[in-house]
Amino acid sequence: MKSTVMMLISTLPLFTGQTPTGDEIVARMLERDQAHQASLGVYAWTSRYVLNNKDRHAEMMVQWTRQADGTKRYQVVYERGDGGVRSHVFHKLLESEVEASQPAFRDRNRLNTTNYSFSLTGAGEVRGRLAYVLDIQPKTDSKYLTRGRIWVDATDYAVVQVEGAPSKKPSFW
Repeated sequence: MKSTVMMLISTLPLFTGQTPTGDEIVARMLERDQAHQASLGVYAWTSRYVLNNKDRHAEMMVQWTRQADGTKRYQVVYERGDGGVRSHVFHKLLESEVEASQPAFRDRNRLNTTNYSFSLTGAGEVRGRLAYVLDIQPKTDSKYLTRGRIWVDATDYAVVQVEGAPSKKPSFW
């Protein structure tokens, strides 16, 4: 996939006089995100977690709720399979997601200029729409921050794709 992305980046007509700078793209992205976060309110969704690794299998269905203040809560709908995987991987993952949504952690984990350095590397297409491609570099190591690349829609400045890895490897064991 990376070679395809690189090809898209290099073949698009990019830097005309109308292309915003990396700083302008990041500023518009942050404004858009702030407005989006303020409008979210309370909502719910269901997630399914599955792990298949050699002879180990586990599955879990979780009902999530995002509160008006941005914190998340979950209720396990069902879980089956390897108990060690469920307790040491799935439940730790759920607890980390809840922890990261708490106000004390949320600001330290947001995609913003306090937590990240951004570098405009080009443009690409995501789902038929032009997007600016920015490399993101965390300013600190954290299991909640990502080192990698983001695609920001060129029209509404929403982050439409993220590719990367945690800046600090999480330990589930």
